[in-house]
Amino acid sequence: MPICPLVVTEFWAGLLTFVLFFALVTVWAFVLTDLFMRKGMSGWKKAAWIVAIIFFPFIGALLYLGTRRPSMAEIAYVNQAVGEQATFIEGAAVELERLNKLRETGEISGQEYETLRAQIVAGKRVDKAA
Repeated sequence: MPICPLVVTEFWAGLLTFVLFFALVTVWAFVLTDLFMRKGMSGWKKAAWIVAIIFFPFIGALLYLGTRRPSMAEIAYVNQAVGEQATFIEGAAVELERLNKLRETGEISGQEYETLRAQIVAGKRVDKAA
């Protein structure tokens, strides 16, 4: 018995509606959570955004996401992470250069060099005297 094309079309339309509704609810949840957690925004601005999201759900949420600026805490977190990574890279470069000089002068063997280099690359501190 063949399935009616109308039933198949209704199924896919229903599934698409469910997926889009779930995505929209997820975006709303993120936007409203972010809106209420934001410290640097006045109450009137928050109220205006809530009204915009209620009356224009899809457009209001997308506009909020597009115009939202990162908070100072988010900026500080990113700057700290980048700074720590740059410090580690600079420190590792200096240590590798020092190890290379020690190997060239014969103070450490090639095997010691490889072991210490692997420790530096892995992020471990090397206390070999220069």
